[in-house]
Amino acid sequence: MNRGKGHSWESETDVPVCQCEVIDDVYAEILKEEQLGNMVIHRYSEIDPAEQKQAANDIKEYKETVSEEMKKFYIEHFSSLWD
Repeated sequence: MNRGKGHSWESETDVPVCQCEVIDDVYAEILKEEQLGNMVIHRYSEIDPAEQKQAANDIKEYKETVSEEMKKFYIEHFSSLWD
């Protein structure tokens, strides 16, 4: 796997989609996977203040690529931490 943009990872090879399913509540499924030990969630409120600031600055750059609704959310909740 290669490091992608931000906190994402990308496969070095194409990965074919062989199955898909509709998930009604994605957040509940993510929490279930966390409880099963299949993933680790680093919650914003629990990370070091310096990491929070870095995350906020990453959001500042990213916010121009999202919907107006998300952009407003980011400005409301993260702009106080921006450099």
